[in-house]
Parts: sequence; structure tokens; C-alpha cells
Amino acid sequence: MGHCIFGLLLLFNIIFGLYAQCEDPEVAGPNGNCYWDEEKDGADWYTASSVCAFVVGDNSVPKVTNAFVNSFLVKLASDLGTTEPFWLSAAVDYSGKWKWFDSTNLTFTNWAPGEPKNSQLGYCALFDPQSGKWRSENCSATHKSGKTICEQFSKGLSHYDKLCPDSKPDDNINYDYSIILNKCLYVQPASVWGSWELFGNACQDSGEIKDAKHLSIHDDITNQWVYGNAQLNEPIFLSIHDPNGDGTFQWMDGSKVDYTKWVSPPPAGSCGLMYANSSSWYPTPCDFGFGSQDGTYICQAPPK
Repeated sequence: MGHCIFGLLLLFNIIFGLYAQCEDPEVAGPNGNCYWDEEKDGADWYTASSVCAFVVGDNSVPKVTNAFVNSFLVKLASDLGTTEPFWLSAAVDYSGKWKWFDSTNLTFTNWAPGEPKNSQLGYCALFDPQSGKWRSENCSATHKSGKTICEQFSKGLSHYDKLCPDSKPDDNINYDYSIILNKCLYVQPASVWGSWELFGNACQDSGEIKDAKHLSIHDDITNQWVYGNAQLNEPIFLSIHDPNGDGTFQWMDGSKVDYTKWVSPPPAGSCGLMYANSSSWYPTPCDFGFGSQDGTYICQAPPK
């Protein structure tokens, strides 16, 4: 049956000429998009998504909209020599519904029998290349030999881009919507900071986005999202700080500190960093930590 579907897939593309012009080692898919192995094996969903999105263009881990694409992924995995499961871009969104990363509905599914077993926030879709079936899995799970397959959307994702506010045209700052966090997020490379105060104004100054603030972390899911981005952008400058030096920490957006993940008790007056080796937070003196190294910070803004 699988061979029949793949044969139809090839015929479909010959007739309609939908194969994209992809650069080696990318592979053209039946939907006109390009696919490749990002060589980030064993990544969790947050990291895999971050790795794919880091490449210029509209990219993600695969979005499967029909049986042709589903069969193509089985063949692609075989050509890559992998039988290990890999991530799709479907996840349970903030409202408890399964959505693709671009907030579109799952109009085609190929769940394994009894799946999805979990439909709560923090679960994502995993693709089994041996059967072509999908299963639900904790987004933080890792699979030692699992590939990170990326898809580039050749026609762009104009509907997705419209979910977030626009910056000034000459600023080239693009916020991306997270279906899991229900926020628009922007990961900004940061050069040396002279002081905490300069860092504090960065989100408001970048792109002049109304209501843009530094991201605050209030749960494991948000923390894992940040950790996924730390794999490419370490260290992440967190916006938690102790402005009065008395051990009373605050988030820069004014929200309550109701969740922490310090690797060790932070000294009074500390700020926080996250590195690629751990999802824990590392205390650092604010002026020293933010004034002596490059890294990134994350801004948040409400969706339109």
C-alpha cells in the first residue's frame, strides 16, 4: 500500500510540476517545499523547532497536510538511513487543541491506533518512519538517534506572519507566534551590555513594538522553550534580577516570580543566564555577566 501511495506521489508531481528547486543536500517534497536533515540528533521538540527556524526563511519541523507528504517522509527517512522517530510541528496549543506550529488545524492526521494518548499542553507529535504513523509525546522528550528533519515553505507563510505585530520596516525584527505559549517571541543576538539598565530597555527599543517586554518564565513549558533556543543562542540572558540586592527577585515585565530553576541558590543582587548544557539558571553578577560576553535575549509581545 505504501509503495502505491508513493508511486502516486511521484506521478502527482510529474503531472503538476510541483517539485521545488532545492539545493543539495535538500530534497524536494510533493508540496513544493524543501526538506533536509539538520544533523541535530536526539533533540527535544523545542530544540528541533529552534534549529529549523534558525535557518533563513519560513521553516519548521515537518507539517503533514496529506497522505502524499506523509508517504514522502517515510521514503525520506529510509534514504537517510534512520528508523528512529522524529518530530512533526504539531503540538497541543495553549487552549488544549492540536494545531500545527503556524496555528492551522490538523486537516489530515495519521495517528497510530489509540493516539493521541495525550492531548494536554506540553505534548507534541512524533513521526514513526517505519509505519508512517504519529504518536503523542512529551515535547521535552529526547530520542538518542532521532533525526531533526526540517521543512522550508517555498511560498512562505503569510497567514502565520500576520499573527504577530510588525516592527519598523528598516529594523528587520520578526516576532514568531508560539501556539504553546500564545505569545509572539523574538530571539535577539546581544552584543556587550554596559549595564543592566541598557539591557532592560532593549525590547522596547528594538523595532518599537507596542507592549514588547523581556520574556518572563512561569512554568516548565516556557523554560523548556527557552532552553530549546539556548542550543543555538547561548547564553540566554534571563530578565530575572534582584534590583535592591536583598534577595527579592523580580521579572523585568513586572510579573510575579512564581517559578525558578536556579542551579544553585543565587547570591543577592544576581541576574540569571541559561546555557545549552542545562535548562537550569546560572546566577551571575548583573554588570559582569551582562557586560563581558555576547549572548541573546528573548522578547515577548501579545499576538494581534
